[in-house]
Amino acid sequence: MIDQALGWVGDLVRALREGLLPSMEVVLCTQAGVRYRRGKEPSLLDPGLYLYWAPFTDINTHDTVQQPGQVEEQHLISSDGVTLSVGMAYRYRIVCPLTWDRDHVDPEESLEDAAQAAVRRLVVRSPMERLRDHRSRLDDALLAQIKKETADLGVEILAARFTSLAPARVLALLGVN
Repeated sequence: MIDQALGWVGDLVRALREGLLPSMEVVLCTQAGVRYRRGKEPSLLDPGLYLYWAPFTDINTHDTVQQPGQVEEQHLISSDGVTLSVGMAYRYRIVCPLTWDRDHVDPEESLEDAAQAAVRRLVVRSPMERLRDHRSRLDDALLAQIKKETADLGVEILAARFTSLAPARVLALLGVN
């Protein structure tokens, strides 16, 4: 009963602490930070310790080291009508944290969407024979396509390759293909 009656005191103290005392953010050596100050352009933060007032400033940190990504297996139809089960893996690193953070609401989702689009474009435009017989050239084409799709995200795609590229057996048994 007393907790409920005096609960507002704790909320008031927490609000005053957050508004009056500075907050702290550590940007590690493997990260870059983006600082947003009310009414100003965002700025890039190098590794270090930063104190700021939360009501007027926001800091986001992003890893700038190599990171893995993948496109889950999906069923696509090649240009000659063969249904394929296709998946891919890629490695990337953030090269422009300002572009990565400022220009995209959810940059990780934007990167995943761009990778899926690259896979779809490459598979849908190619016949099964080309996909099956020219695997190394296909991975190079996939890398070029995903770099093209992610040009405006502020990332560098370091590697990309298909993890699975096979006819979809279950769909073939069901008579879909």
